[in-house]
Amino acid sequence: MMSRLKSVCLCTVLAAVCGCDKKSDPAPSKGAGSSAAQGKFVVGTDARPIEALAAEDVIVAVNGVALKRKDYDALLLSIEQMYRAYNPKLRMADLETQRLKRAKTLVSEFITKQVLVQEARRRGVKATPEDRAGLQEVLQKLAKKEGMTVDELAKSDNPTVRIVREGVEDQALILALRQAEFGDRLKVTEADLQAARERIKRYNEMCEQTNVMVKARAQRICERLRNGEDFAKVAQETSEVKGDTKGVWGTFVRGEIEDALVRNAAFTVPVGGIAGPFDTSDGMIIIKVLERSGVDSPVATDGAAVTLGRVLLLLGETQKVLDDKTLRSELERVRLLKLQRPWLAELQSQARVEFPHGTNFWKKAKNRQ
Repeated sequence: MMSRLKSVCLCTVLAAVCGCDKKSDPAPSKGAGSSAAQGKFVVGTDARPIEALAAEDVIVAVNGVALKRKDYDALLLSIEQMYRAYNPKLRMADLETQRLKRAKTLVSEFITKQVLVQEARRRGVKATPEDRAGLQEVLQKLAKKEGMTVDELAKSDNPTVRIVREGVEDQALILALRQAEFGDRLKVTEADLQAARERIKRYNEMCEQTNVMVKARAQRICERLRNGEDFAKVAQETSEVKGDTKGVWGTFVRGEIEDALVRNAAFTVPVGGIAGPFDTSDGMIIIKVLERSGVDSPVATDGAAVTLGRVLLLLGETQKVLDDKTLRSELERVRLLKLQRPWLAELQSQARVEFPHGTNFWKKAKNRQ
């Protein structure tokens, strides 16, 4: 039997929060004016951003199943805690960036998850042990973080634990629904794996051939510059970067230049000098030191800054060769996205989705700051 998309995104699993009506049968709100089967999009006139809503206020409801402000906050906390568990060395700035990013997607994820879970229940689909097996890692991670066994986790009343546990169960149900809907069309065969490996191999070979030519071109450009050709003119003619004005890259202090070789050249090459080409993560870079000020010393009160010109030639980025398990999961993911798009759109068109406080939460919140 096929692998059941075991590489499930952690945040997708955690997006399985519901309001107090979670365990009730999905039904349209009173006075809806149309059946859930017909589908309807309802937006209230009491427009408030999420940050202004009270704990019991409903952000969105799908066929009567509500996402309340308190559940939204609890879900964000759960995501943060699980993200920390998976990334113990995470910096606070990175955590805040992740939190803001997830906050802006939770509402749409809730809608998608509810549409799928409700369809699975309507069809009487049941999750199998295999559906749950690939999601156990999430529970094991959480159990370890909470100092519990997985069995103890299953009985815990902790809100964060409850959200993750219910999310895993709902995700298992969604996996079963997808299998019931698409069956063998999701199956990745050994022939599919081999074909994918051949495609990656051919692509990487083309990248390597292209990169040989790019590096040779970079050497020729560097020679032209060292022979006295005007840097701005050559940069305008050859550079593949968008945004540099007449070859001027910008002014930087030492810590702002990521590549070590470029950084060292920027602060050691005489003003007016050419350095490179350097093979960097951005591509092949040739620099000209246009100006330098300050003192390049850790104890200097006026630290050094350098203004650089740049020629950038883009390199082909080879694809990583994946192990069989990872490659199979990636092929299944891509195939699922292709199959699911029209099917999910049809299911969503039949659902009643209500936004009592409007839908433009983030623009309104920003304008109020």
